[in-house]
Amino acid sequence: MPTSEITHNPRRLTSSVPGVPAAEPPGFRHPAPPGPDLSEREIEVLSYLPTMLTVGEIAGELYISVNTVKAHMRSIYCKLGASRRREAVDQAYERGILQTPQRLKS
Repeated sequence: MPTSEITHNPRRLTSSVPGVPAAEPPGFRHPAPPGPDLSEREIEVLSYLPTMLTVGEIAGELYISVNTVKAHMRSIYCKLGASRRREAVDQAYERGILQTPQRLKS
């Protein structure tokens, strides 16, 4: 395809050729929808993610298996558009799913 038919935009590569889909730059991620439908259990698991507890410790607190916690975490990450625990927590705070903890006054 001639380069004159491709327009480079820092956020997106677009094609002016009809029927040719636009290509996303490497590493581009579509933002997650503003209000993901998390189940009650996913919200419960999500509430433990800002802590220093391991997956095994979260499983023990909730009386579920480690694999069940991991499955909930994968679902949470997908729904929040996150790829890591910290990113999921940040998204949850930004969207108001989790409340930012109040600092203790000393």
